[in-house]
Amino acid sequence: MIYLLDANVVIDFDQAGALSALVRQSVVDVQVVEQVYVELCTPLDDDPSHRRSEKQRRAKLLKSRFSTPIEILPGTHAAQVMRHLQSRKTSNNPAKDRGEAASIAAASVDRELCFVAEDTGAVRYALGELFGSGERVQRLAPFVRVLYERGAIDRDAVSGLGGLKKIRENPPSWWATWLASI
Repeated sequence: MIYLLDANVVIDFDQAGALSALVRQSVVDVQVVEQVYVELCTPLDDDPSHRRSEKQRRAKLLKSRFSTPIEILPGTHAAQVMRHLQSRKTSNNPAKDRGEAASIAAASVDRELCFVAEDTGAVRYALGELFGSGERVQRLAPFVRVLYERGAIDRDAVSGLGGLKKIRENPPSWWATWLASI
């Protein structure tokens, strides 16, 4: 299984101080689509200076891990799925919509990919597109647990990620017990 990360998941790891651990680990196969890589690493003309430097720093870090992001080729079924999803705008950020749509589209044609996202709209669309046997969509907390249990990240990284508002305010039923046990 290859975990296909939404931009927000990568940003969550960055905010929790765990992005370098995610990038360095080789136990769990992770990937991003080209549109997510661009969203994470390419400064926009209207980005404030702190955001531009944040993206430049992130680009240096991610380049080693995601040197060849997954590409959605024109004329493919994935491209059709992506266009369909983009027509169902999920935010006011076209780059974000492109990244989510491309990730879901890539996973829709490759059963080895499991889309990891925390954004409610992205998860809802992914659940509608990614069917069949096996795990196809995963939220942030279960992904963090997979990484920890496979030895890809340490307890400090788990604690940092567990401190994120999106996990802290809506933890899975098993989160507190599991966190106390590690």
